[in-house]
Amino acid sequence: MFTVLATRLALKIVDPATTALEYSQAVSVEGDNGVTFDFTVYNMNGTGLDIKAQFSSDLENWTDGPTTINATTPGYFTSATAGAAENAIGYQYARLEYRLSGADANFAILASGITTSNQ
Repeated sequence: MFTVLATRLALKIVDPATTALEYSQAVSVEGDNGVTFDFTVYNMNGTGLDIKAQFSSDLENWTDGPTTINATTPGYFTSATAGAAENAIGYQYARLEYRLSGADANFAILASGITTSNQ
């Protein structure tokens, strides 16, 4: 099942000593054991935007999936073409972590989605 997580998410670095970090809402995996995610970067001027899936069974403790996709330019990206479907995850919930690195006032604007499936 496909779920839209963000349509125009804006990330902005406000402190040059940190990165801009956001999380999507959690989605139920609903008994599926495979997850792929995709995102479109509309505009950015940071040095890199890392996006990865995270998994949980209790919505408190999150485990990183094995795949992090780094975008350095605008465009469309998917974990499926990175050879990185998150198979046999064994958790009840999934979410995405968005991390923008760069200098003060760097930004990124993106859309993202996640697909769960039975592998």
